[in-house]
Amino acid sequence: MLAFPRAVDVAGRHFRASKRGLWRVELRLSGHRVRAAVAVGGAHYRPRAPLPTLLATGDSTMQGLDSALADRLADRANVRSDLHAGTGVSRGVEWLTRAAAQTKKYRPRTTVISVGDWAQAMQTPDGATRECCDALWAEEYRRRVRVMMKTYIRGGKARVLWMAIPIARHPELAAVSRVVNAAVLRAAEGLSGARIVRIDSIFTPNGYREYMPYRGRTVRVRQSDGAHLTAVGLAIAAEAVDKAMRQAPH
Repeated sequence: MLAFPRAVDVAGRHFRASKRGLWRVELRLSGHRVRAAVAVGGAHYRPRAPLPTLLATGDSTMQGLDSALADRLADRANVRSDLHAGTGVSRGVEWLTRAAAQTKKYRPRTTVISVGDWAQAMQTPDGATRECCDALWAEEYRRRVRVMMKTYIRGGKARVLWMAIPIARHPELAAVSRVVNAAVLRAAEGLSGARIVRIDSIFTPNGYREYMPYRGRTVRVRQSDGAHLTAVGLAIAAEAVDKAMRQAPH
């Protein structure tokens, strides 16, 4: 046990190795874990291969979730964050071009994306305008998401985990969420390397709720805006992503 005196944020401890070889050191602090290896007495040490890159991207619904993923996956992935608050799949075609730029820049093995729902009119490739949120609008949304998914999959070299959106408290936003989630599910159909993380089923199995049972207690999982997740909610979402990654390794 290493204690930190009041107002001191740096501490150290010395140890004397009892024999030659490779010693593994682990630091645990408030649920965080950092591991390292120390070679003693000329022992041969082979550096660990670089961790695969995980890209955490999206709009404000990814804020905080990227940090939760970085903490949870610290020894399994190099988490890179690339967030764009206030954006959306239906707000122009910026996400189509952004996905291509991101894969070129980061070359992620895994992309985790969370993009909220916007009721914006969309223009199809042939110039037609689709108003939210009828079947034609949903089909254009599905098309855009599938293009993005294929981009993140990088020709079979990677995978994408797309976060479904928990139902919002506001009725109009809730209606859009349902349409968007259905479109995202259709976009992933038959697409190897694409997986939908159904956190909507975790947080809102029967509609909006601010509190939910978790590990034997009731916790608040939604912020006061009725849309975003609390810190506890983000930790639960990160756990769901981790589970999905383990079930479908790449």
